[in-house]
Amino acid sequence: MMPSPEEKDRQDPEKQTPYLTKKKRPLWSKICWILTGIWIIYAVSVSKGNLEHPIMNYIFTAPLLGWVVIAVIVSFFQWRKMQKDKQKL
Repeated sequence: MMPSPEEKDRQDPEKQTPYLTKKKRPLWSKICWILTGIWIIYAVSVSKGNLEHPIMNYIFTAPLLGWVVIAVIVSFFQWRKMQKDKQKL
């Protein structure tokens, strides 16, 4: 039995759509995930699970702020690299 055109496209790596390919996470994203986990473990251990402890007010806002700051820094460096590449042309 001959495969259908859709099956041929699915088997051909050059014609795969982005949702079929696995995308690697950038290094900065992995670092953020690790630091977020460390922060949450630290906050829970310091507060001993007590939700009334003052550090629990920042258990989600501190990692969120870190993600935003790192995303802005990464986008700045990517923008700078793009500007340098344009100047080379």
